[in-house]
Amino acid sequence: MKPLSCLMRLGLSILTAAFIYINCAVIDQPMTTRWGTPKLPISNSLYDAWLIFGVFSYYETNNHELMLWGYTGDPSVGTKGWKRMPQVDYFPFSLGERDGRLWASKHYRLLDRNQHWRAWLWYGDQILARHNRLQPEAPLYRIGIESWTWPRSPQGFYALMTPTNTQYQFWVVATNR
Repeated sequence: MKPLSCLMRLGLSILTAAFIYINCAVIDQPMTTRWGTPKLPISNSLYDAWLIFGVFSYYETNNHELMLWGYTGDPSVGTKGWKRMPQVDYFPFSLGERDGRLWASKHYRLLDRNQHWRAWLWYGDQILARHNRLQPEAPLYRIGIESWTWPRSPQGFYALMTPTNTQYQFWVVATNR
């Protein structure tokens, strides 16, 4: 065999072994499996780059959507002074990316309750400051995040989103009063 051919074969063998190792290491991570200590170590940056958040990569039975609300102080506006805010003004991404950022989490590396709440408070403060800076004639006094959860359906994302199927939660995450 020629030396170049042997070198290419060795290089491809190493690349194949690395590919198999990285796949096994990602599957083995406690963030993915909840099994405890990983047996195959891998860096967080390599794990993040390798693990793809695909449509069928998790097994939830519910759909979720988050909404931003701003409190105007005027009970005649919106719902008792709360008006729904366009999320795209603050998170100019597609729906999946926007919800991931609003949830302040990755599906495989969730923040603990305190970190999650701190992230939402930070988002709320930033949104409140930006809105009031860009629209001083229509100030807001509070920012809220509302979560809607409803069952998944083969008929589509919003197919089972009805008042009887949907659960609502609301958190005030910023206030300047």
